[in-house]
Amino acid sequence: MMKILMASVAVLAIGVSAASAQTKTMSSTNDKGVQIQGNTNMNVNAQNVNTVASGKGNKAGTSIGAIHGGTQIQGNTNMNVSAKNVNTIATGKGNVACTEIGSIGDNPACKK
Repeated sequence: MMKILMASVAVLAIGVSAASAQTKTMSSTNDKGVQIQGNTNMNVNAQNVNTVASGKGNKAGTSIGAIHGGTQIQGNTNMNVSAKNVNTIATGKGNVACTEIGSIGDNPACKK
């Protein structure tokens, strides 16, 4: 049995809205790419961040102020993120530990 530990520490919700009259769609030959139509401003500060995966088949991932692949943003995005003393740990066998703070999209490290 695989245990999954999801640590969602101070997740910042980012609201992105597109004009309802906008009918333009974005397309790419790379489905894992990031597509942004608009301006993106990111101010990120992270201090004392630890990410550890110890044991067989474990994964640990931390995303702070990130835009992950496969994400589409239509419009302007402003992100202000500050994180301090963040720990993400997976121990034992076959476990996943993940922290996403101020992230948009799915963190690939959080997948089984």
